[in-house]
Parts: sequence; C-alpha cells; structure tokens
Amino acid sequence: MDRKIMGLLRELRPLTLLTTLTCVFLAVLFADGIFSFEITILFVSLLFCLYAVHALDTYEDEFIRKEDRFKSFTFAHGATGLLTKNELAAISIISSAFALVGFAYLAVNAGAILFPILFAAWAIGVSYSRILSRNLLAGLLAYPSGVMLAMSGAFIVANGNDWNSFAALLGPVFLILLGVKTWMDTADSETDSRTGRPNISNVFGIPGAKGLSIGFLMLGTLLALLNSFTIYRAGASILFLILFLWPLNQTPQKGISIVAPAAYLFLLMEAIFHGALIP
Repeated sequence: MDRKIMGLLRELRPLTLLTTLTCVFLAVLFADGIFSFEITILFVSLLFCLYAVHALDTYEDEFIRKEDRFKSFTFAHGATGLLTKNELAAISIISSAFALVGFAYLAVNAGAILFPILFAAWAIGVSYSRILSRNLLAGLLAYPSGVMLAMSGAFIVANGNDWNSFAALLGPVFLILLGVKTWMDTADSETDSRTGRPNISNVFGIPGAKGLSIGFLMLGTLLALLNSFTIYRAGASILFLILFLWPLNQTPQKGISIVAPAAYLFLLMEAIFHGALIP
C-alpha cells in the first residue's frame, strides 16, 4: 500500500475514534435525539477534530519531542515513519479548519453556546501533546474532559433538557475514560522516563498506577449500574469488572490491550442500553 495512504489510515487510530464517537452517540441517545442533519454535522466535525489531534500528536512525538525513537510500546500509535513533518502539519491544520467550520455552523443553527463548548474540546485536544502532557494532572484529565465537552455539545444539539440526569451519565463515562488513560500512561512509563515527560507511575509506581486505573474503571462501572439498575446491566457489569481486573498482574503494555477494548465495549453497552435496544 502507498506510504501516504497507509499513514492517513493509521492516523485514524480506530479504537480512540470509536470510543469517542460512541460516547457522543450515547449523549444523543440519552437526549432521545433523532439523527438530524445537525447531529450528522457534529459527528463529522468531531471526526475531523480527532484526526487533527492524532496527526498533531504524531508530529510532536516524532519531530518535536523525538520520543518515537525510544518507543517500544506502540498501542494505538499513529503514522510514525510514514508521513513527513509537513504532511502531518498539513493534516492537522486542514482537519482543524473543517472541524471549526462545522462547529461554527452548529453554533449558528443549533445554539451559540455550542461554539465555545466544542472549541474548548478542540483546544484541549490540539494542546495536549505540546502543553498539557507536560503536567501530570492536566495530561491525565485532558482526554476525558474533552470527551465530556463533546458529549455536552451533542446533548445540546439533540435538544436534551434533563441536565441533572445527564450529569449523572457523564460521571461514569469520565471515570472509565480516566481509568483507560491512566493505564495507557503507565504502559508508556519507560519512554516517558527517558524523555522527562511526567508519568503517573513515577508518583505511585507501576503497581500503584495500575491499581488506580482499575479503581477508576470499577467505580465508573458501579456508578453506571447504580444510575439505571436492571438484571441485564448487573450481569454485564460483573463481566466487565472481571475483564478490568484480569490484566492486573500483567505488564502494563499487555494489560492495555485488554483494558482499552473492554472499556470501549462497556461504553458501547451503555449506548445499547440507553438506546432501549435491551429492556
């Protein structure tokens, strides 16, 4: 396959993309929204936003921080070695432009408040690699916070009005995403230690960081169950608790290949339940 095509495909980073868009889909379902033209524009705009963030992340890691020469852990990695510095920069700029135009359209047609909310989500994403990741707490909170903003935007576009119940939905999702991000950072601890990048395992050690990640994942699972208890959800939640605990004794690099897909499937399950596909 052509180098550029392969690079462009890798920058999609399907698991991150699907996880984020599933969370947004969950917000639309929670608002009992229908798939209007505005919601379609939102999904397309967020896709461009994520693509810009992914390309910029690869740009920073490969050409600015030069971290990729140290990396042995490459889960959900981008187009390192396939796209040039200028190509990655162009992808980020063009994708950002499409995303921001889409956000502006939504602000005009679905509510002016949407632009600052969605712009903040974009700003968190594009500033992560160069700025936010240099601070331990900001680096951990960036991705789940950006997804919360995107979900809030989706809730508004879908004409949701029960903000108290929606806030209860955001809590478990935030914790699940924070748990995955904590585990992923732990898996990248070796590279971060060599490049001076803050990493949670430097504070708690790898066992402590893994335990913290599992704690976030379990708490998010239990809160989701408490928000809307059914026998189906209870059984599914037990299964996911087992999946989240399973890699506790494995290396962080091997564990993330279980934790991340399991978290995505959990969020997909939430979307299915809230979509009333299962009573």
